[in-house]
Amino acid sequence: MRYLALCCQALMMLIAITEIAHAENLVVIVNPQSGITQLSNTDVMQIFMGKTPVFPNGKTARPVYMIETSPLRTLFDRKALNKDTIQVRAFCVRMLFTGRAEPPSELADSTSVKQRIAGDSTLIGYVTAEDVGDTVRIVYRVP
Repeated sequence: MRYLALCCQALMMLIAITEIAHAENLVVIVNPQSGITQLSNTDVMQIFMGKTPVFPNGKTARPVYMIETSPLRTLFDRKALNKDTIQVRAFCVRMLFTGRAEPPSELADSTSVKQRIAGDSTLIGYVTAEDVGDTVRIVYRVP
């Protein structure tokens, strides 16, 4: 039984390492119908932190996060927002409590994020560059 538990832990670590390795090419995506072709780091931070509810073109912007346990979420929070996931969650709770923002959607993986954004021009999210197809548009590359 202990051997099985160790094998499961090793497999989960391998999956996390693989996701993080692919995450070096993390990109922010939108629906092509949003009218957005490029965003700055400041734009991305303001939208994902709930400081602005609109894209630079004035259209509604609603961020889609990955679930908190996703290695891509951790990487995005750290690299794009300059915060850890706990800080982002605390900030979102404060914004919700004061009524200045709605709770963001949280999805399990890149495929779910891409599919949801492909069907809604108000959404913005992040995936690995390898997961981008012709149904979404890259508007920012996370450094």
